[in-house]
Amino acid sequence: MVSGANPVSWVAHSQGGIIFTEAVRYHLENGGGSLDKHSVTFNVGANNKEKTQRYLPAAGIKVPNYNDHPFDLVPQIIGRHATGISNIIGSALHSGYVLFGSPARSPHTLPYQGMDNYVQQMPTAYQTAYKGANAVGNGINEAVQKTQDTANAAYKYVENVPSHIKVMYKLFKK
Repeated sequence: MVSGANPVSWVAHSQGGIIFTEAVRYHLENGGGSLDKHSVTFNVGANNKEKTQRYLPAAGIKVPNYNDHPFDLVPQIIGRHATGISNIIGSALHSGYVLFGSPARSPHTLPYQGMDNYVQQMPTAYQTAYKGANAVGNGINEAVQKTQDTANAAYKYVENVPSHIKVMYKLFKK
C-alpha cells in the first residue's frame, strides 16, 4: 500500500471492504507507517464498520463515503452497518434480489444512488407501491407543516397581545 507522495483513492466493493480493512489491520500490527495519502470509498462493503472505524483512522486513511444501499444485506447485516430496524427488515425483505435476482435488480450490484434511482430498477408493482408510500408520506409532511404553521401563528398572536390583557386573562382564568 505504499504510494509515496501521490494520493491514492481506493474503491472497495463487497468482500473488497473486508480485504481492505484486514490489509490495514495487518499493516498496523506489523509496524507499518502512516497511510495518510490514502482514502477509500466502500461500495456496499461487507467490512465490519466498527473495525473499519478503528483501523483506518489509526493508519491515517480517510473514508469519504460508505455507499450502502439501506436494504442490502451485505453491508447492513454482514458488515453490521445497520443503523436501525428498518435496515434489517428491509435487507431481509430484499435478500431474494441479492441472492437470487438479476444483477440489475439487486441492491448489491451498484453503488447506492438514492431510493428513487433504485426503484426504477424494480418491477412495476414495487414502483407503484413506492409512489403510493411517497404520496402518503408527502401528505403527512404537509399536514405536519400546516399544523406547525398554525401553532407558530398562534404563538405569534399571543406574543403580540398587550401585557395588561395577558394579566387580566390569567386573573380571570383562576
